[in-house]
Amino acid sequence: MKKYFIPSIILLSLLACQKQNLDGLAFPSEKLESYEFENYNARQNSVPEQYAITSANRTLITLDSKDQKTGETYQIYGVYIGNLDSISVDTVILYCHGQSKHMDAYWPRASLLANLINKYHYGVFMMDYRGYGRSEGSSSESGLSEDVDASIEWLKSQGADETRTIYYGFSLGCIPAIERAAFKTNFTSQNYLGITFGLGRKPNTYFYHN
Repeated sequence: MKKYFIPSIILLSLLACQKQNLDGLAFPSEKLESYEFENYNARQNSVPEQYAITSANRTLITLDSKDQKTGETYQIYGVYIGNLDSISVDTVILYCHGQSKHMDAYWPRASLLANLINKYHYGVFMMDYRGYGRSEGSSSESGLSEDVDASIEWLKSQGADETRTIYYGFSLGCIPAIERAAFKTNFTSQNYLGITFGLGRKPNTYFYHN
């Protein structure tokens, strides 16, 4: 019995280390004390001045995201670009960002989405998943969907119209965005746009109209 015990302990230890490493690869998040948004140094990804979003046109949001297995609640952060007073009549893009860092790193992309057609034509809501930026908790695949659910519930509470809401998933964000577009029945987005990356980092774009 003893001769099997030590190898078993070693195997379990290796598996535990492997899971931590895989989680680190899947969710390479960074914690923040505060967000910089338009002041973030995005280097070559910086938005041209004519498309820049000012602090007067964004609102930092906090909302609660519940772990459906444990019942524990985490405070996560989001940002809304646009006028909250007109959210009920605006077309809103729910932007689920990729796996890297935090919302600041995706601020240029969110800013450009708000400029489609013309400046501030669309409202844009982006959230940081658990463990990203200032959001509490640790990242997981189930947590992604729960965090997006919490964001959808917030949009509903603000009066957003499901027929004028677009789910936009970028890279990792395609996972919860596709799930919500396919299976969430109490707030069904009419449109889904997803961008994934294949070999050589070439983007693949998918559009779905309900």
